[in-house]
Amino acid sequence: MESEVIRRKRLADFYYDNYVKCSKEKKFQKASEFLWGALNNILYAVVLEIYGKKLTKHRQAKEYINKLSADLQKFEIAELYTQSAEVIHANFYHDFLDEDSFRFHAKNVEKLIEKLNEI
Repeated sequence: MESEVIRRKRLADFYYDNYVKCSKEKKFQKASEFLWGALNNILYAVVLEIYGKKLTKHRQAKEYINKLSADLQKFEIAELYTQSAEVIHANFYHDFLDEDSFRFHAKNVEKLIEKLNEI
């Protein structure tokens, strides 16, 4: 049976692939949903691996992003989350980003996911 960490990483990959597809189709609201799902699943895997904690609430994601950022002294992690991940999350619900704004924030979230994958 695969571990929860591996399962979450696979789920993050699945969501990321769907984000890419929806982004190419210019379905930015749906792409935001998938990108947010990819981010949250990779964050879940990292937090579970490092701290042994399962994230069950949205608030915990921000708390652990800040904790990871401080503990690892990788301050860009918290900055990218605050500056762009939360915007992408809001876009999923409110569909307010134009294409240029979406692509800017999406690239930042991609960078954040890459940094979490490196951990």
